This record gives sequence, C-alpha cells and structure tokens, in this order.
Amino acid sequence: MDSDPAWQQPSIGATFEHNVAFAPVSALCFSHDDAVVFVGYGPNIEVYDVLSGVRIQSLCAFPGGRVHGLRLVSYDLSPPSENRVLAFGQKNLAMLQYDVASRKLGIKYKFSVEDWIWDCTVLPASLRPVENECVCVGTAHNVVEIWNTVSKKRLQQFKCTEKCMLYSLAFFHLRPTSTGQHRLIVASGTVFNQVVLWEPLVSVAPMARLIGHDGVIWNVRWSTDGSRICSVSDDRSARVWAVDHLLKQHVSETVTDVPCVLELFGHSARVWDALFATLDEDDNENSSSRRNVVVTASEDKTCAIWDASTGERIASLEGHKGGVWKIACDSNFRVLVSGAGDCSVRLWNTSTLRSARIESPADYERMLSSYTIPSSSESPQSKLKKDLDFVRSVTYHPSRDVFLTTNKGLLYRVAPSRTEKPATWTQLARLDGGVVIETILVAADLSRPGTEFLFCADLRGGVRVFNSQRSETEALKWTIGQRKAAALWIAPVASVVVASIESTFGGALAQSLFVALLDGPLQWWAIIRNSEQQLAARLLGEYLPPTTSPVVSDDSSDSMSMEEHDDSDSESSSSSDDESSRSSKPRQKPNKKAEAKKKATSLASGRFPTIWSVLVRSSENAIVCGDSNGNIHLFSWPPALGAIQECKFGDRLEAPIHSLRHVHARERVSTLCSSSAMPDSVLSGGRDGHYSILRVSKTPNLRLAVVSSSKVHRNMEFVEKLVTASKASGEETVLAFGFYGTRAILFDIAEQRVLFSINCGGFKRPFDVSLSQLGSYAFAFQKDAMVYEYAPVEKSNEIFLKSTLHDPYHWRETNSIQLLPFTSSTAESLSFVTTSEDTAISFGDIDFNSSEIRMKQKILSHDSATRCSDVSQCEGGEVLLVVGGGRLQLRIFKESHAGSHSFVHVASADPPPRRSGNKKKRKDDYDECRIMSVAVKKVATHAFVVAAARSDAIIDVWIYKDVPEGVHVEFLVALRHQHAVLSLASVLVQGSLLLISACPDGSLHFWDFNKILRSTLSAQASMIFASMSAPSFVTLHANSPQIDPILITKPHQAGINALDIDFDADSSLLTVVSSGDDQDLCVQPFSVRLDTTSALVVTEHRDENVRQENLANSCVPGAQIDGS
Repeated sequence: MDSDPAWQQPSIGATFEHNVAFAPVSALCFSHDDAVVFVGYGPNIEVYDVLSGVRIQSLCAFPGGRVHGLRLVSYDLSPPSENRVLAFGQKNLAMLQYDVASRKLGIKYKFSVEDWIWDCTVLPASLRPVENECVCVGTAHNVVEIWNTVSKKRLQQFKCTEKCMLYSLAFFHLRPTSTGQHRLIVASGTVFNQVVLWEPLVSVAPMARLIGHDGVIWNVRWSTDGSRICSVSDDRSARVWAVDHLLKQHVSETVTDVPCVLELFGHSARVWDALFATLDEDDNENSSSRRNVVVTASEDKTCAIWDASTGERIASLEGHKGGVWKIACDSNFRVLVSGAGDCSVRLWNTSTLRSARIESPADYERMLSSYTIPSSSESPQSKLKKDLDFVRSVTYHPSRDVFLTTNKGLLYRVAPSRTEKPATWTQLARLDGGVVIETILVAADLSRPGTEFLFCADLRGGVRVFNSQRSETEALKWTIGQRKAAALWIAPVASVVVASIESTFGGALAQSLFVALLDGPLQWWAIIRNSEQQLAARLLGEYLPPTTSPVVSDDSSDSMSMEEHDDSDSESSSSSDDESSRSSKPRQKPNKKAEAKKKATSLASGRFPTIWSVLVRSSENAIVCGDSNGNIHLFSWPPALGAIQECKFGDRLEAPIHSLRHVHARERVSTLCSSSAMPDSVLSGGRDGHYSILRVSKTPNLRLAVVSSSKVHRNMEFVEKLVTASKASGEETVLAFGFYGTRAILFDIAEQRVLFSINCGGFKRPFDVSLSQLGSYAFAFQKDAMVYEYAPVEKSNEIFLKSTLHDPYHWRETNSIQLLPFTSSTAESLSFVTTSEDTAISFGDIDFNSSEIRMKQKILSHDSATRCSDVSQCEGGEVLLVVGGGRLQLRIFKESHAGSHSFVHVASADPPPRRSGNKKKRKDDYDECRIMSVAVKKVATHAFVVAAARSDAIIDVWIYKDVPEGVHVEFLVALRHQHAVLSLASVLVQGSLLLISACPDGSLHFWDFNKILRSTLSAQASMIFASMSAPSFVTLHANSPQIDPILITKPHQAGINALDIDFDADSSLLTVVSSGDDQDLCVQPFSVRLDTTSALVVTEHRDENVRQENLANSCVPGAQIDGS
C-alpha cells in the first residue's frame, strides 16, 4: 500500500541530559576532617555535610555503570587543602578531587582496566616504577596491576599463583621503620572460603592462607596498624585473624596455621562489610575506657558492634529496610555511617550506643530499677496466695511518678528510684469491702488550677475520684452502669462548649471525660463543681458502635448494623452475660419510661464491641474510636450547644456517621493518635501488629479512608501505643510500643530501629509506658511480686541534625515506574509512581536542577508484590491511579485534591480469601497468580474502564464510577488468552475504546471494547465494594461471554515486555512500539476507523514497520514514545 503522509520514520534512541538515580548504596567514605561523607550509589557519587545532613553535590562518575568502592588517599599523598578519593566500579577507575574551600567535587582523571576492580591505592614514591603518580589496582582474578596515571597505561602486572576468582581484595601499606622500607601486602578473599595473603612486589606466591570460613569471602578489612584482618563471609560470620607476626619478616613458605582470635556469630544472614574502630564509652578521648571494637554490616538489615577482645555483642543497629551493604566511620569513631540495599544512608552517634535488649536476671540488675510493694510484706509469714498483695494496675504521671493499685484495694503514688535514693511511697487511699481498682486516669481539675484528679474505675461498675497529691477519701463516686469500665480518656472541649455545659448545670466544669464500657457504649461524662465546692457527675451522651445484636428500640437510628461482627477479645466477655436475655422483645406500645428501661436492659445483656481507643478531632467536630473487632468508627461530637443536656443510661445512643470494617483484621484497635505532619490523618495501631494511616475527609460528607497499612516490625505481634515525636532536625517520627511473646518492644518507625526490648512476661501483666518525647521514655511493669522500671537517660545527639542522609526507597526490585503527566510536572521537575517486590507503592518527584529525587508518599496496601500501575484524570483534575500486584490484588487510588500528590485508597478488587483450615486448593484460590499489567481509560463523565492482565491468561475488565453518591466498581467481562498477558495499552478512537494486549509468544491482540460492552450489558455483574463483600471470581468468569480479538499480529519472536502507543486523531494513525525478550525494538503503524456498524477496524501497515534488532545484550524491559 502507499505510504501514509502522516507517518514519519521514528527516531530510536535519545541523549540523556540529566542523570538522577535511586540505587543501593555501594560505597562510603569520610573526608580527612570528617566534615563530609562521600556516598556512592549507581553511577553517582554524592557529597553530604555530616552536621546538617545537607547534600552538597552529586557527580555522575561512571555513566551507565556502578560505583563499587571509594578510597580516601592518605595525607602524605594528597595536599591538605584537598581530599582526593579513588573511586572504582566494574572495570572503571577515577581520581576524584574535593576542594574544601569551594566544596566542589570533580574528576581529575579516569581510565578503564581489563577486569573488575576490587581495590585500588596510590603507591608511595618508594614503590613507583616511574616518577609520575601510579595507582595499584587489584582485580577479580587475583591480579595486581600498576598504572601510570599520566599516560593511563599499565606498567606492571603481577599474577598470584593462587589462580581463582575473588569476591574481595584489600591492600595494606606497611610503613617503613628506621631500618625498613615500604611494603605492599594484599589480602584476597577467594571463592574457596579462604583469605590469601601475598606481597606482589616481592613474590607472586601466597605468604599465608587464613582458613576457617564455610562460605565465600565477601569482604576483607585491615586494622589501622595491620596487625589484624577481619573477613566476612557467606557463612553469616565475621572472623578476626592475628597477622602481625607475618608482617615482621618476609615469609619463604606459605603459612596455613594463622590464628583466628575471634569468631563473631550473631547475624541471621550474610555479612557484607566490616571495619575496626575504637569506641570511647565516656565521651573523653583521654579516657581509659576506650576499647577496640569490630563493626559488621549484614544482609539481615542490621549493623553489629562487637568487643574486639571478648567478642561480646555491644550493640545492634536496626533501621534499614534492606540489607546493609557498606559501613564507614570517622577518625574518632564518633559517627558511623551505613548504606543499604533500600537506597538509604544513616548516621549513628556511637556515644549513645548501648544494648537495649533485656533478657536475663543479670540484665535486670544492671539496667532496671525495682521496688517492692509495702503491702506485700504485711503478712511475711503467710505463703497463701490470698494473703499476698500484688499490683493490679500501673499508670504513669506526666512527671514520671507512678500510680499503683493493688489487689487489696490500695492506691499508691511512687517516686521511683532513678538515682541512688530509694523510692518514695505515698498511700493515697485504701478501699475496703474487696473493691479493686483496675483503671486509672490522671487529669487536671479545670475548676482549680494547680490540682489534679485521679479517676479510678473499679471492677463493680463504679468510678472514684481522688486527689493526686494527698491522702484522703474519694472526692466523688458514681456508677457508670451494669458493666465495668474498660478504659478512661480525657474529653477536651472548646471554651464555648464549656460555657454551654456550665450554663446548663449551674456549676463550674471540673473535667470532661470518656468512659468505655466492656461490651457497651462509650459514655461522655462531665464533672461539675457546684457553688458549695461539691462534685457531681453528669452523663451527657452515649456512643454505640454497630453490632449484630442491635439495641431494642422503635427508632432504627439508635443503632447501625454491621455485618459479620465477631468480638474476638477475651476481655470483652463478661461473666454476667446471659445468652437467654439477649432475645428479649419490646412491647408494642411502650411508654417513654418503659422504653428507656428496656434500652438499658438490652444494653446490659447484649454483646457489643468494646471501644478501646478514642481520639478527639476538634477540627472536624468528631471523635474517632477503635473497637475490639478491628473496626474504626467516626462519631459526631460534641452535639450542638443547645442540645447538651443530661441523659440516662441507654436513653440516647448515638450511632457512628461512618465506620471502616476490620482495619486491623478482627483484633483490638488499641491506640489512635494524630500527626502534626499530616493534620488530616489519623494513625492507628492494633493487636494485629499493624500500623495504619487513615485520612479524614470533610467533603462531601465526613468520612474515613485507609491510606496505608503495614506491619510495624517483624517482631511485634501487638501494638499497644502510638505516639508522635519530633527529632532534632524538626522531622516527625512515630514511636510504637507493643509486645512480641513475653517481650515489650519500643520501636521508632521512622528510624526503623528498636529502642528497647525487655522480657517483662507479656502483655497480660500490669504495665504502662511513658512516651513524652523522643529520647525520653520509661516503661514500668510488675513481675515476680516486684515492680520494675526501665527509664534510660538518653544522651543528646550533638553531632548531626539528620540521622538519615539519603531517604530509603524500595528495598527490593522495582517492577514499574509510571509518570504522572497530570500533576504539576514542569521542565525542572517530574512526578512519578513506582511499584516494587517489597509490596510498597512510592510517590515522588525528580528535581532536575538539583538532580535530586524527593519522596512524597509511600503506601503499603498490598499483601504481596506490586507489579504495575496506570493513571488517568478525574473531572476535578485529580489523578486516578490503578495498581495491580500479586494474589490478583487490584487497588484504586485518587488524589485527595488536584495537585496535592497525596493519594487515598478508594476501591479494591480482590479475589475471595482462602478458607481457614482448608488445605485443598480451590479453583478460586489465586495465591500463585498475579496481575502483570493494568490500563485505565476515562470513557465518560465519572466513568473509567480498568483492565487488569493476569498471569493465568485472563484480562479482567471493570467499570469504575466515582459519583457524589459514592464509589462503585462493576465487573464487565473476562477476556481469555492462550498465554499469560504481559502488557496492556488502551486508546480512545472516536469515542470507542481499543484495548491492546501483549503475550509471551510475541503476539499483540487488539480488542474492540464497544463489542465487549454490547455483549455484556445484559449479563453485567455489579460489585459495590463500599458496602458488600466481593463475589467469587469464578462465578463472574463463568458468566462472561466469549469475546474474540479483532486483530492478532506477531511483531516479536519472544515475550513482549513493554508496550506503548500513540494515536493521531486527525489521520486516524495508531503507532505501537514494543520491546521483547528477543532483544528487538519494533515500531508499527496501524490505521484505525469505525465501520457502518460502529465497530472498530484496525489495519496494519506491514511494509512501514521499523525494527531495531539486537538493541541490548539481553531483553529490552521498557520502551516509550516521547510524544513528539
């Protein structure tokens, strides 16, 4: 056919003007004055100021390559005003020059060698074969070469007689003594689990073999004086060898009995790097407490510090999400820097390092303070359990004093012994009649500034009020109903609400609080002080979470049904529950008094989720509550000013305005908190061990939406408390306190490190934790009739402001990158979203002026890997993002508002979960299936077509509707292939949607979506995820009609990995670019038109295809049309 005038021969390839990379950190090095640190990752080398954490410069040293190592040239070989650094990676070597005055990094010279470089060093003048500067290079086949840096030619080559592959090599310069001369010693780490020492300028035969490892040697490090060598291996160990006797004389025969002075086991994965250092434990350089240490970095995401004399593990540094690849330290070992596979660089202040893991009785004596309850010694002769007293509850005061209640009804205030002085005990009350206090709340007396209340809830459904300072009888006692209190919280109210309450009850508001009842509602109480200074409690409202046992009422608005509630908390079942009383029926026409009585009776006998966490959202006039079933509810609070009045039990039960089901599975939502960095968000933690971020939206109605949810720490089963705190740099972090078995753990989520881990006996013992601010925390618990407290005195960090220089990114393989063309991307910046094998979805932008990638948001919404994404634009300009991943999980996100770069999860399309206990595979069990590619296209106002290509040779097609009434996702059809579907693309042609799919056999399939719509409208299956669970995928697919593609073409001989299209509406010309496993890039033109029946007709222009063969040495994973 004739050539189409609109078709122009495409240009394949481009010149890149910017080099911005995110890659694992592969090299680290400090400057001579320890003021800056050089970081190598990917092809780039970045310079960071240690004190401020500011990035000074980024330099692309090896375009298209990778930096593997950085070596600081010593003072005697480098001018004092300059820091010269040898950089090497693969077969490339470069001398970098950093000027201290101008703070500029440049390349002085660069050349390549014939083999991979494992180490390099500048030779001293006495060892050079010429007058010019020479560099000695050690390569991967145990060969040492000397290069002239002026002529860039190799001068000498030394091949060790131990011919084998190396994974590591390290040079050591032996300085001359009064009678000696310079010597160059090489330590080679072989694939045969040995370290070979040899002296290339003297002999190519090995002088010694260090034998003992059970795996390949990944790295070798010399001590400063050369007397020790540390080798790290695939066998998860580090070994220290004494080699000083070998360097004192020339060895004529190979020595094989080199002593291993330390074997360091403790890492749970391969060890990648190590270094020698001297730790000053008293922050005094002249102190005698300085001790030699070995630092190791491992694939288990930790760094460990070991005593070089005893092998004791001094500290474990946790914080990276990927394996730690490289470490370096300054000259005084005050700062340790680590780089990891998650692309992050972290600084560690060694003066604050200490072990925070308390396990044995010896650790208790050394690190914990303890005190005995005075009442436990009242009957010292009795060994009966009933005669012994023990702690029932532990509560911290803001001043760090501790309030204790005992089984004998005693209430104490304790000033713990955090110094050498003994603890001070003050008995505040003694309750007779077997009354036991189990819950305490400390709150200020608003009517008397300077005084405080102790609200104490007992096991009989009563609340007592005491003064927190002096011993006296209770100031107030009232009954909260037939259930006991589960928890108490302060209910802060605005001044206008205070005035309304005081006007209603004719007294001063002393305090406002929430009381949660076990298996009952959340109550709002006001404590009023009258003119005679007497206190009275007034019930202002009750807030009831949804349940399967609704409250008996003629008004259906009193309760909201929620499906499949299963209260799994053992504490939420009361011994007074009577199953037969739950089915009581109301009378036909009860009077108001009888109805109120029946509500109270039903409330007492029914089984309701227990509220375990409350957060007041003053900006939205609401409270957020988490219950024992993992649900989170949003209640309107406080009521209108004119509606505040006293009520009776069960008289006015408020239902939530919105509820999210099973945010924390079916486990208790134990904590809620706000974040100053995210003012429109709520942070939640639960006994499923997860930490969730929820967004509170005000339009069109007040709603909650889950942004992300992730496991806090692999060793944290329960999350009991979340607190936000500010770091020295002003950034916010989140501290999570929880339990793993018998251990209590405090975890810094931002820093990803454990602050303490204490074997306290588990969460069922009385405990409390005080988390007032970062670096200031305390934990008290009862164990073995003793009360223990861990309250470390944290040293201030005065060395650096930012502990993270390079933010973490994905710590496993990145599967896809999607540009966000609808956002505020400019010529200076570009927004993007990536998916990864680490299950995360990351949002960020690239600043081309500073060559910096800034991370904006990370969402953890998938249980398995996230593999693909696509975007479209909503009516209001917001970006709609669709992400697919493993286990056929499909998630849809939307910007909170246009240009915000803040995404909220709005819909899901997941297969049904596997039934627990059913070991047989079901035909709708998709654990082994994954979504390979997704495509989303806007087809009408508020309507989008979403296609998901699956690894089991099916394309699921959905309609997503985002209307003011809510979000709807409707399943349309399943398109069947003979092979797995690898890539998708879609385009609108004259209002009709054309879908293109790519397969592993190198074929492209074209689908007419109009035909699909006409065939499936009558058999359409609707799925509304906002209000009902998803039906089985098998049922949907069984009802789907068989649809055939309108065109099949085969541009490749193997799988098509990438697919992109461009459509010219004026000429109806469709350009398709694809790349595959056959190493080819293919560009195909097609003509697309509608026939008389409104069906799409696609015609291929075969004679105008453009093919670039053998474009790469392996498969071509990506290709894109630039739009020009």
